[in-house]
Order: sequence, then structure tokens, then C-alpha cells
Amino acid sequence: MHFPILIGVRRSRILDIQVGLILVLVSLVAWAFPGDQAVSAIIQILGIGLASLAWQQMKPKVCVLRLERSGELSVKRALSEDFSPAEILSGASVYPWLTVFRLRTDDQALITLTVTVDSMDAEDFRRLRLFLRWRGTSSDVTAPSDH
Repeated sequence: MHFPILIGVRRSRILDIQVGLILVLVSLVAWAFPGDQAVSAIIQILGIGLASLAWQQMKPKVCVLRLERSGELSVKRALSEDFSPAEILSGASVYPWLTVFRLRTDDQALITLTVTVDSMDAEDFRRLRLFLRWRGTSSDVTAPSDH
């Protein structure tokens, strides 16, 4: 690998589709629920509101990750031109199709990144997973067992 590695992060279509499917399921359950139609309408409105909130929260707060040979990570936020150093916090989960990890930036902001296989190029996704496993200790990173 040639360092630094720059990885672009984009919105996950997989997560968008999951939120949409959950909204459809809530709508079907609300209208199939026997009882007052006002209750069904309230459930529908709450479902739409929660789906909208979830959809907005899934917008990536980081657009580019920079992985350094030293094990350091820098991030470029969505509205920023510059990279800022970030610390990888413990508790990362690394799976073949999903990676979730938390960062603390130099301005003490906490960022949780949920990255799926469609959030970046396949090779970049593999590199990020390897980087996180290499950086983490056995207590920092959880991965599925090979049983």
C-alpha cells in the first residue's frame, strides 16, 4: 500500500433503502391495525417524521478519510477544505459489509461513521477495514468469529 491513502465517503444506498422499507412496513401495519383511523394516521405521521430524521442523520459528516502510515487518521468534513486530525475511539465494529467506528476530531467533536460496502469503492472499503483492524487492539475492534 502507498500512504497516505485517501478514501472518499458517500451516502449509503443500502441504508437509505432500509429506512424506506421500514417506513413502508410501518405504513402497512398502521393501516392494517384495527381501530380508529385517527390512530393509524398518527402512526403514519410519526413514522414519516422518524424516517425523515433518520434519513437526515445518515448524511455523511465526513467526505474524505486520510490514512497515514503512522496509524494516524485525518478527516475532511463535508463543508471544509482542510483535513483535521482525528482519534479513533474504542469500540469499532468491522464486518464484511458494514463498518462502524467513532472518531474524536481535534476540536473535540464526536463523529460516528457508519460505512457500508456501497459507501466507497470496494478496494477502499477493504483498505479501511484492514487499517482499523491493524490500528485496533483485540479489545477495540469486534469482528465476527470464523466459526
